[in-house]
Amino acid sequence: MKDYILFLCECDIDERTAEELHKENIECLFLKNEILEAIKLFSPLALVVDELKLNLLEVIKENKTPIIVLAKNDNEKQSERENFNFVRINDIWEIVNLAKLIKLSAYFSIYSFNSNIFRKDIGENILLRSLQNKPLGIKNRYLLITKFFDQGSTEFQEKKYRELYSSINHLFSTYNYFIKAFLTYRVDISTFASFYTNLDLDNFIKNLKKTISTYYNGDCFYAHNINLKFKIIDLKNNANKVNLEDFYYFNQDEIFNKDILVESDRMESSRILLIDEDNIITNILKYRYTNKGYDVIVFNDLLDAYNFLNENKADLVITELYTKSMNADDFLIKLKEQEIDTPVIILSGQKNESLVNKILNLGAVDYISKPFSPIELDARLEKMLG
Repeated sequence: MKDYILFLCECDIDERTAEELHKENIECLFLKNEILEAIKLFSPLALVVDELKLNLLEVIKENKTPIIVLAKNDNEKQSERENFNFVRINDIWEIVNLAKLIKLSAYFSIYSFNSNIFRKDIGENILLRSLQNKPLGIKNRYLLITKFFDQGSTEFQEKKYRELYSSINHLFSTYNYFIKAFLTYRVDISTFASFYTNLDLDNFIKNLKKTISTYYNGDCFYAHNINLKFKIIDLKNNANKVNLEDFYYFNQDEIFNKDILVESDRMESSRILLIDEDNIITNILKYRYTNKGYDVIVFNDLLDAYNFLNENKADLVITELYTKSMNADDFLIKLKEQEIDTPVIILSGQKNESLVNKILNLGAVDYISKPFSPIELDARLEKMLG
């Protein structure tokens, strides 16, 4: 993800400076006005200002963005504001060093500067952890992707960015569905992801349609140049194998033909078969792993599980060693004969070393002795199912 330095001055960035900033994945944007809106959008590493324009900073006096002042001489007023850094005009190279330090410190923060929107890496980490742990009371989980497409001319880069951030700032400050989100993070300069729980989807979509209409017909001067799109992803299944980058992408058909996309059942739950004659164990494990987002099917007999696998797919089998009509030895042999490659974990009170080796040699991926810790089993599942 890029970081930005905003320039409120006429400043020539030489090739060496630009190359060094590029190595740090830092982009320079030059402004003439609309400072506050630019800061809200880009959450910049720093704002570079000509000392003659310091009076313009009154509009952002509560701003926490580090400010680099280009001065002709050393300025004794430096101590008046703790986030001012005075640099002589002929020491433009100092901007690079300051930017590196500011970026280093910024990346220890959960939030971007001047925003309650999370950075992409932190936001994605929180989202994935939330999906893997579904507390009681949460009925559903949706991810809203808000995407802005600049339809204006790309000839004037400064104008393009100004229109884009003005449009984004207008939408975020006007409509409250972002505030109601459990989590919102910035994917890139024009894309945002918001995570919702217990959402009334039908009313939510009506709200988005109303938002689109109001947005294009309202008082946002730049809306006519910006194409606004929403994508809603149903996350009711587990996120063990989710690739979030897939959700951020909009293909040509989606960009030109639809304003709101709804993708249900985007992620398929991993299916687990539980086989044990002890209903207490199967009930506990089924409750535990259903709440973690897995599709759990219970059998009391390995023969029933084997017949099921002949017609259906599963991602994992967790079974007792012995059941009424079939034991694990025969079960593993038959799976191999039928070329069914579903991994099998054995849960058993039998601890005989030769028996364990025999079962593993027949194809079981793991052997866990009873009594066992559910946390131990969790670790095995996470390793195998991702």
